Amino acid sequence: LAGEHWVVPSWCDSPVGSSHTIRIDPGMAFGTGTHETTQLVAQELVEIPVAESLLDVGTGTGILAMLACQRGYKKVCATEIEADSRRVAHENFSLNQLVVRLDERQIEQLNETFDVVVANIIDGVLVRVQKDLLRLVQPGGWLVVSGIITEREQDFLNGFHLPQGRTWRRRQQGDWLLFSVQL
Repeated sequence: LAGEHWVVPSWCDSPVGSSHTIRIDPGMAFGTGTHETTQLVAQELVEIPVAESLLDVGTGTGILAMLACQRGYKKVCATEIEADSRRVAHENFSLNQLVVRLDERQIEQLNETFDVVVANIIDGVLVRVQKDLLRLVQPGGWLVVSGIITEREQDFLNGFHLPQGRTWRRRQQGDWLLFSVQL
């Protein structure tokens, strides 16, 4: 996945020399760790400083939330609106013996703020929920968004408005992009 963190099906052994293993049962929920957007976010989480709290918006199987736990975040929360994905994420959190608060509410309904907010969802949704994404990041915290295909980059940049004086940091893998910003 990123750095010393590996995603491994529950029935397989960990790779020799791996320090951190995230075990999942691949299935109905999105997220096995192989998609470029997941790898982009994972790499970003390995590089930005670990803080106290992280929110994973649209967690799918919970891989990014579990990576945050392994990185040392004390409070990890995740949202997921699809019932099957929530069930799979709960199973994966239990399988890995990690504590993640999983919420079925939409981000518009959340009131607390986080040091890092991660959203690996398609660009149109990112643009639509941008006010809430920005609102949920504590001052000085990070917003990390991915799920933007290169051909839609300009549409995303035209539609997502950062606070004055802030600029995106851009990362690309294949045809996919990640943008992050410290607020």
